[in-house]
Amino acid sequence: GTTAPSYLAALRNFRPLSIQAYPSTITILANYMKRKQEPPLDGLRVILAGSENLYPAQRELLEQVFQCRVYGWYGHAESVCLAGGCEQSDLFHVYQEYGYTELVDSDGHVLAWTPGVKGEIVGTGFNNWAMPLIRYRTGDVAVVGPAECACGRPYPLWQSIEGRQQEYIVASNGTLVPLTAFIFGQHYAQFEKIERLQIVQDRPGAIEVNLIVTPEWDASDERALAAQMRQAVGHDWEIEFKYRQNIERTSRGKHRFVIQNIPLADVWSGAQDQ
Repeated sequence: GTTAPSYLAALRNFRPLSIQAYPSTITILANYMKRKQEPPLDGLRVILAGSENLYPAQRELLEQVFQCRVYGWYGHAESVCLAGGCEQSDLFHVYQEYGYTELVDSDGHVLAWTPGVKGEIVGTGFNNWAMPLIRYRTGDVAVVGPAECACGRPYPLWQSIEGRQQEYIVASNGTLVPLTAFIFGQHYAQFEKIERLQIVQDRPGAIEVNLIVTPEWDASDERALAAQMRQAVGHDWEIEFKYRQNIERTSRGKHRFVIQNIPLADVWSGAQDQ
């Protein structure tokens, strides 16, 4: 928002070769640069986007604005598993020398590493000598990728990481809808006028959408966004927009895209035929 111009000025002065950032944070900067038609940063070669989901629409925006390769990566403070992209694909290479990584279903059964299989990430880390974590359930959901990557490296692959178990909204019929399908797999034109977005759900089929918007936003944008959201998931959703001056981040600075107040327990999308 208001800090984007100062961040951009600092980056232009510093002239970094690489940037490591939360996807939600650098997306705000990229949207600002696109609105203001700012040129890319001189000398920037790569963006490392991690610690939050990097959604396809975010990757597309970042590569368009910064004119460099964007690498997604997955890891966490518990140090049980690590995965990241390469120069030839957007797949996640799972680094088994960092930690032994498995996928399990909603009952904890280990799943075969077969393309398209979806499961919760479970890891046994090899780097925490003080307190090793054995078969630690992360609460994150990944989808198995193809057998090989074009780069030739012999790592197991994930096609995508769908976020945490709680990063789903619930339709009126009980269907779980991942955030990717509802928001970040779409190409809503209104994204260019949104600085930050957060969904709050208290009951099935209804959501509250918290928005921080640019001055260019008007009532027609709200109507269009609501219609496109409903069309994207094929359900008759109750959608209420609330305009905020600030949307709080977590203590680690991360942006929570969904505040899910419906108790989903151990249910996640992999347990349903969707």
